[in-house]
Amino acid sequence: MDFDQSFAAFKQLVDDAFVTNSEGTRATKLDEARAVMNGMKPEERVVFWTKITCGLAVNDPENLRYAKMCHAAFADIVLAVFGVPMGEKGVRVVPKIPGLFKT
Repeated sequence: MDFDQSFAAFKQLVDDAFVTNSEGTRATKLDEARAVMNGMKPEERVVFWTKITCGLAVNDPENLRYAKMCHAAFADIVLAVFGVPMGEKGVRVVPKIPGLFKT
């Protein structure tokens, strides 16, 4: 499966989780999507995160709900790519991004 197909399958899991009214189904779909993301190369995780959240209009309540769901489900996986823990432990952690703080 190529990158575009992988992203489409991943996004479909996330979209299905978003539109369901069943908390159990939502949790299952998000668990499947988390498993997919955990199986990716680190750089792919960042690209998928960017693609899934980029362009969401923040003044749209549905987009805001979608973004919050994505954040709750995937932020820890993406932050781990940069060596930053979720929550208070990560507040002052300098991310491990090669060349970010060159002097």
